[in-house]
Amino acid sequence: MLQGAETTREAIPHGLAEDDVRRIVREEMERAAKRDLGAGRAAIIASKGTLGKLKVDPVGNPAMPMPVPIPDIVSSLPGMVPLASKLMRARFARHNVATIADLLDAAREVGVRLTACQMTMEVFGYGEGDFVDGVQFGGAAAFMSEARRSHVTLFI
Repeated sequence: MLQGAETTREAIPHGLAEDDVRRIVREEMERAAKRDLGAGRAAIIASKGTLGKLKVDPVGNPAMPMPVPIPDIVSSLPGMVPLASKLMRARFARHNVATIADLLDAAREVGVRLTACQMTMEVFGYGEGDFVDGVQFGGAAAFMSEARRSHVTLFI
């Protein structure tokens, strides 16, 4: 077994130095990634929520920890969803959690593509102007095509 910095030439099979083994593994991984077009790809369906109207509903998520205990009857009163949303955004900000805008920017920088479901748009009467800039539009067939070429597929 290799022991990090204390590894000697004799501890590595075939008399290779640790740097040589690392280089060979890195080169093999790069060659494999070139052959496998799905490497590093994921297809994710986000089935709930929106990016522009993020709301926290304490009734819809009773396990969500609130800063102060709130009885269910109170959490269902008008105005509680905006209050809970505001409290959660403030808590996230205090703990330096990235904003949705920051996360979207970071995702775009690494090549993430967002696709809105065409059927859902038609059923609920959404138009292209209801979405953040850069969103593509497609149906189930478009998603299946992406999923087929991805190593990871998630339904959230």
